[in-house]
Parts: sequence; structure tokens; C-alpha cells
Amino acid sequence: VKAKKLCDELRGKVEVVDHSTSMNTGRAGRTRMESVAEGAMVLHLACTALGVEHVVWVTPQQLALATLTTAERGMALIAGLIPAQTGHENLAVALDRQSADLLRTPADVRLLLVLHDGYPNDGVKAKKLCDELRGKVEVIGLLLDPDDGTRIAMTEIFGQDRLVACKSKELPKKLAAMLRSVRGN
Repeated sequence: VKAKKLCDELRGKVEVVDHSTSMNTGRAGRTRMESVAEGAMVLHLACTALGVEHVVWVTPQQLALATLTTAERGMALIAGLIPAQTGHENLAVALDRQSADLLRTPADVRLLLVLHDGYPNDGVKAKKLCDELRGKVEVIGLLLDPDDGTRIAMTEIFGQDRLVACKSKELPKKLAAMLRSVRGN
């Protein structure tokens, strides 16, 4: 019941998933993309079960993979994610595009979740945009199965207070704590 109430207040939620070549790397026999796909699936399934409007986007392509109404098709697209063979990924472009849509949406809290590794081409621009959006759109960086390098990179972009860095299995609990702190609970 508490989860449903919280989600009812988070209208206009968007998840942006880094789909760039850097997601091929990883550790312990698992790529970053595998962790991110698992995290995106957890968030998508939770939102779907609770009836929360949401969109799962991949960047740099800016493609919508899943929404509240995509059912199995959306789940299959998330499960089949592999990194694109791109030499770039402009996070600020994705943040600008998705936040503009959210700003047109009436909501108590506008939430932009970004599953990323912290290595875009435009990290300085992305950080500036995250700072400018504070209080209007809550941009939360999600870093799954972090290492020291990715944690530092993500903290520089999103800020320590807007970063959830954890193992994939810890995501629901850590994200819930972050959302409570964003809302001031």
C-alpha cells in the first residue's frame, strides 16, 4: 500500500538506459549491460504491477523500449539489450529531451532515473543540466554493480545525494530509500 501511494505521486517517471559501447565492460563475469538490463526490468515490472505510467528509453538512440502498456514486447526488448556499437553517448541530450517532456507533465514529483556507467561524452554538460533541473525534475543516477571508477564518474555527474550505487539485487530497497529522501520523508 505504501509503495502504491508513493508511486501514485510519481507521475511522469522515465527511465533512461545507457546503451553505449562502454556497457560491454564489467567484472566478475558480468557486463554492465547485463546489470542494467536486470535493473531496468525490475523497475519496469514494479511500475507495471502498480499501474504507474513510465517509459524505458535507451540512449544514445533515444528509443522507447517499454511502457505501462507494452506487456511482453517491452519485457523482451529489455531482456534482449546488448550494447550498441557506438563511439559516443551524449547523456545531456537524453536528459534534456526527457526532462522537457516531464516538465510538461503535471506531477508532485517528476522523476528521471538514469541507469548509466558514468562515461558519456558530455559529462560536464550533463552535470550542469542535472544541477539546473534540481527541484523541477529529480534526476537520479542508478549505478549497478559499481566499481571505484564508475562510482566516481557517476557522483561527478549526478551528485552524491542523487546517486544510488548498489548491487542489482539491492536496487529496490536502495531506490525506495532515495525516493523517500527526495520527497523529504
